[in-house]
Amino acid sequence: MIRIAIADDHLMFQRGLSLILESFDDCKLVFNANNGQELIQKIEVEAVDVVLMDLEMPVMNGIDATAHLRKHHPEVKIILLTMHDNEQYMAYLVELGVNAYLLKNEGEKELHKAIRSVYENDFYFNTYVQKALLKKIRKASTPRSFNQTLLDVLTVREKEVIQLICAELPSREIAERLFISVKTVETHRRNIREKLGVKGTAGVVIFAMENGVYKSMP
Repeated sequence: MIRIAIADDHLMFQRGLSLILESFDDCKLVFNANNGQELIQKIEVEAVDVVLMDLEMPVMNGIDATAHLRKHHPEVKIILLTMHDNEQYMAYLVELGVNAYLLKNEGEKELHKAIRSVYENDFYFNTYVQKALLKKIRKASTPRSFNQTLLDVLTVREKEVIQLICAELPSREIAERLFISVKTVETHRRNIREKLGVKGTAGVVIFAMENGVYKSMP
């Protein structure tokens, strides 16, 4: 069961989202919070797996709450829910540590898909987030791509694992495709993060997009 918290200052949206979560048989709403500060206080008492969080909230907004969670609760997955479809916002927040970015007018199936993906794979980059990240990379005056030094450090197998991570496959499916154990996949994941100097899977995916390793499909 995926334990979920909602952080949003609009009570009607909170209630509507709560009802939607009740319809997912693999999700459990643990608590609601009206702002980022209340979220942080409650999360110290009740552990959750995924946070559905608004961007604009009083007292503490979604950006500041994300920064705090990444520092103190890096295991918690963050799905940012907002009406802002600004591509600069999307790219910035993903790089800040958001695991998924969804517009509030998305359907229930998309929300459920995002929850499952961040829970199992650490990230969910839908089409408009991928577009925003790629646009930022292409517009960069001094792009971080093409980091040949880091690419040379990666083994052929690690590059294969990265491509399958980008295709949103969980470790179990990656293991099946490469005919290796899940434990070996997890070891590859850890080694890749250490070599690239990133904290989470989203950082691995961003690196892959910047350096031509990214594939959206297996």
